[in-house]
Amino acid sequence: MRLRDGRRLDSVAQTELTINPNLWDEKNECVKSKAICDPKLRTETNEELRKLKGFIEREYERDKDNLDKDWLKAILVRYYHPEKFTPEGEKKQTFEQMFDEFLEKHRLSEVRKKNFRVVKRSMLRYELYVKRTKRNRKDFVLDVNDVNRDTLADMWDFFENEYKYFEKYPQIYENIPEKRTP
Repeated sequence: MRLRDGRRLDSVAQTELTINPNLWDEKNECVKSKAICDPKLRTETNEELRKLKGFIEREYERDKDNLDKDWLKAILVRYYHPEKFTPEGEKKQTFEQMFDEFLEKHRLSEVRKKNFRVVKRSMLRYELYVKRTKRNRKDFVLDVNDVNRDTLADMWDFFENEYKYFEKYPQIYENIPEKRTP
C-alpha cells in the first residue's frame, strides 16, 4: 500500500493481502476482471481492498495534521489487529447492543420505543437474511462502521421485499418474530 500526500508524505507499508501478480490489475487496483480465477477470490480480495481503502481514508481525514513516515504502518496494524486498540476487557458492541443502549439512554415514550424496536427487529432479520442467502457471507455481522452505500441499498431491497422473504425463509421469522406479517 502506498500513500502520497503531495510533497508532505510518501509512505509505503505492507498489507496482509496476497495475490498472484498475474491476476492483479495495477492500473485499476483490483483483481483483473478478465483473469481466470475463483470468483470467490476476486470478490473477497476486491471487497477487502475496498474496506481497507475506506478505513485508511477515514483515518487520514482524522489524522491528516499528524502524519509521519510511520503513520501508514500504524494504521494497517490498527486495521488488521483492532483488538490491540480496545481497552482491556472491553468488547466491540454488536448492532443490537448499541441499539438497546440507545433506547436506554434516551428519554423516549413507550410508543416511540415500540416503534424503534420494530426497526431493530427488521435490522436483525436483515442480518440473518444476509447470513442465510448471500454467498460467502455466513459470518456477516451488521457493523455500523462498515455500512456503506451498497449496504444501505441492500437493506432497502430487503425491507421493500420482506413480505416475499417471509414466505421464502420462515426460519428467519422464527428466530426474530414479528406480530404481523411483513
